[in-house]
Amino acid sequence: MINHVRTLLLNNPPIHGQIVGDEYIPADFVPIVVSSTIAKVRMGLFGARPQRRTMNYRMWQLMSLLHATELKQFMLEHDQRITYDPGGPSPFDAVMDMPSLPEVVEQLEQLLAPSDCDVLFSDEEPYLTFRNLWKDHDQIAYRLGGLLLAVAYRTHAIGAS
Repeated sequence: MINHVRTLLLNNPPIHGQIVGDEYIPADFVPIVVSSTIAKVRMGLFGARPQRRTMNYRMWQLMSLLHATELKQFMLEHDQRITYDPGGPSPFDAVMDMPSLPEVVEQLEQLLAPSDCDVLFSDEEPYLTFRNLWKDHDQIAYRLGGLLLAVAYRTHAIGAS
């Protein structure tokens, strides 16, 4: 699927409009019903009732973050096709009023119980790598990257079943 990880993390139906930050979502993509744990992560990332523009802004931040690390190899594992510019300038004319990425990590640490982490991560690769990044890395990009990739991979698995 084109824009595979972005589409799974956003998990919204394809709407091709004129909202700033819209990116291609395959026409046949159907949003996936996710676990309560993944729903918690999404709430931590986007807020309780986010608007599409807000979600697009956060996705631009997250995709830029992931592509700036070695974790991009995991992003492209299922499909290497992307239609957005991962290193490009922000399409947004102003910074959105929402929590910073370090604040998002703090919120997610509070939201996610140990049992939620057991749902997201396992002792099998690549989930073990994702868990270690989330729990032990000292840089926000890798901590958040480990969590985001676990969510994307779990969402992929739910959609494939």
